[in-house]
Amino acid sequence: MASKIPVLIVTGYGLNCEAESKYAWELAGASPELIHFNDLLETPSRLLDYAALMFVGGFSYGDHMTGGHVMALRFRHRISEEIAAFIENGRLILGVCNGFQIMVKIGLLPGLDNDYFSQKLSIMQNDCRP
Repeated sequence: MASKIPVLIVTGYGLNCEAESKYAWELAGASPELIHFNDLLETPSRLLDYAALMFVGGFSYGDHMTGGHVMALRFRHRISEEIAAFIENGRLILGVCNGFQIMVKIGLLPGLDNDYFSQKLSIMQNDCRP
């Protein structure tokens, strides 16, 4: 029997849906692990033990546009070497809701070159005119 793919799901600081995300990964046959953001910052090399990284939804550092900016800055400045190695090893990164915002703010998207830490896109409020 093949071993299950290890997935790191980042938790903490107003993030949510980690239980649902963990369940979805399990249904897909993976072996997800919930790790608090502080614990990852304390030992960034842990990231390289996983085949996939997931940024979940929620309201990191506040319920407002660019709430993911603070978390993205902490990722960029504290574990950029590990994130670059993770990507260069062909590993998967998934961002949902606030997690997608974090990926944009880190500079991981659109992912068309090897410059993973310069923000090239922005996220704006929806135009909700009737």
